[in-house]
Parts: sequence; structure tokens; C-alpha cells
Amino acid sequence: MTAMPRKTVLIVDDDFAIRRLLEVCLRTLPVAQFTVADGAGALEVLQREKIDLVVADLMMPSVSGFDLVRSMRADPALKHTPVILLSCLGNPELPTEAEAAGVQAYFVKPFSPSRLIAAARQFLAL
Repeated sequence: MTAMPRKTVLIVDDDFAIRRLLEVCLRTLPVAQFTVADGAGALEVLQREKIDLVVADLMMPSVSGFDLVRSMRADPALKHTPVILLSCLGNPELPTEAEAAGVQAYFVKPFSPSRLIAAARQFLAL
């Protein structure tokens, strides 16, 4: 019998190809994955599952990555959950804004899979 992964990652991106890329990248780690296409779906998963790391897109319909992080930081049960935020925007002010919102890492798309995996490994203490 194979042991179930003890850590969980929530992948949130409205782009199917990016979600798939993130799933493949994070499959190299001993984690269970949940994947949703938007911030509203992410909030639902976060309410019902124990999530150890969120990897989310910044620009999503209805609930943006920043909105998702703000909601998490306002919830005592989620306020310490690490977040990696991804964006296709190269605005030099966004990493500072992300850090101020409580994001642990910010990557501009296209991102380096090895750097993303290393960050996830660090935040999950693997």
C-alpha cells in the first residue's frame, strides 16, 4: 500500500495550458493537488480542504489573485497559508504589491519550472 501525500497544493489559473503545466511541474513533489479555474473556485476548495500551498494566477475573472490572497489573509484559518502568485504582467511594481498583500513568491510568465518547484519545495518544507 502506498502512503498518501501529506501536503496539498491548490493550483488556480483560468488558462488550461498553464494549469496543466503547473500540475506537471508540481507532480515532481510528493503532494496531492487540487486544481481550479478561478478564484471563486479556489475559495470553495480552501473552505473544505486543508491546503498547504496555493499557486495562483494574478489576472482571473471575478476573483483575482490579489482578491484571493486578501480573502485568505482575512481568514484566521488561512492567513498563514503560503501563496505563489503568477502573472503575465511585467509591471515592476507588482512584486512589491504582491509582497505587501502577503504573497510569498511572485513569478512572471513564462516562469522557470525549476525555480517554481524550488519555491514550492521551500514553502512546503520538503
